[in-house]
Amino acid sequence: MLQAPFTACLRIAQLPVGSKTPAPPGSYPAAEGFPGPKASGRQISRKERSQRRDVGEAEREARRSEFAKKLDRLRKWLAEERVDGVLLTRPENFAWATAGGTSRAGGNGQGAASLWVDHERAVVLAASVDAARIDEEELDALDVELFCWPWYRESQAEIQKFAGGRAAAADAPLAGFRERGESLGALRAPLFPEEVARYQETGRLAAEAVEAAAQAVGRKETERQVAARLAAALAERGLEPVALLVGADGRVERYRHPVPTDCPIEQWALIGASARRGGLIASLARTVHFGRLSSSLAQRYTAAVQISAALMAATRPGRTGAQLFDDIARFYAEAGYQDEWELHHQGGATGYALYEWHAAPYESSVVAACQAFAWSPQVGGARPEDTVAVTGESFSVLTAGEGRWPVRAVEVEGAVVQRPDILVL
Repeated sequence: MLQAPFTACLRIAQLPVGSKTPAPPGSYPAAEGFPGPKASGRQISRKERSQRRDVGEAEREARRSEFAKKLDRLRKWLAEERVDGVLLTRPENFAWATAGGTSRAGGNGQGAASLWVDHERAVVLAASVDAARIDEEELDALDVELFCWPWYRESQAEIQKFAGGRAAAADAPLAGFRERGESLGALRAPLFPEEVARYQETGRLAAEAVEAAAQAVGRKETERQVAARLAAALAERGLEPVALLVGADGRVERYRHPVPTDCPIEQWALIGASARRGGLIASLARTVHFGRLSSSLAQRYTAAVQISAALMAATRPGRTGAQLFDDIARFYAEAGYQDEWELHHQGGATGYALYEWHAAPYESSVVAACQAFAWSPQVGGARPEDTVAVTGESFSVLTAGEGRWPVRAVEVEGAVVQRPDILVL
């Protein structure tokens, strides 16, 4: 029998769930063989923890507002589905619902916590290993309860005990729950204004990191060396790398996903990243070249920026992924590279998943009134990738950076779109 005090839980949801009355803040039942906290143990209040963090009150208030809107959207979904509650286990849904909270622990991509929402309350469920960190560092501004169990108990059984046999849905297969992953994933769009503001900051920081790493590229440097600098630049800015691409010379022309190798950079290179912050993922790619460009690369890059600008302008609310795909094929043909699109997907809707959906001939998903898209058309390795936010009939480039990268103006339908140019070193 373990004798160490069970001090992980600060605010525990009382069992059974059927009871409408939550436990008093800071109280929870001791588990069998896992004693409760010592009477002398001091609990830190949520207000005190908030004061210790370098987070402004305006940011906390924006997060609370976003969280309230997410709960409202989820509770309307509960009524439509005629279920008593829903369990969000997937990290992307946890991040969405908690307005940027991270349930991941380590690099395996699995969530260490779940969020339960019913018509009266929101409860985070986690084993004792991660409960305190998630409570204190991920849920600081939010009015949620916490339910946790000793790490050595089977998590699925504890979750089922928490649900108490009520009619419940989940975003992943789980015994005793109705699996509604696709329907719940669709709730992540459209974005709320608070999310757009967070996305703008994520895009700005991602662009700053990628462009700084690209500007420092040296001739003969290997792809892995550049990738290491890029990963560090992202981490320094509070971004989690989701994907890193560095391709040199012939590799970037031959492979559409040039994962970094020991290949040295001789003449030119593509540097790209997808990075996550507060659950939201921003993607971009930049190209550097030593000395004068070849006429072939200059021609291919001009075609790529024209295609990307046209695609951004074509991404409007109400249009389907299949319609956008038809546009893409036409844009490539008009640029003189009719079959080039067959070599790589062109991107699509993004957000809390790297891609919510791709532009493809079978895709019936519709562009929402406020949604993010990562478009990555490329012609022979020339790839001016960026992430944009579509709001109504207009769009803005989230990963445009702050003027530290050369750009070129592309006219599309009477409007001028700024696209990244090749940086000549």
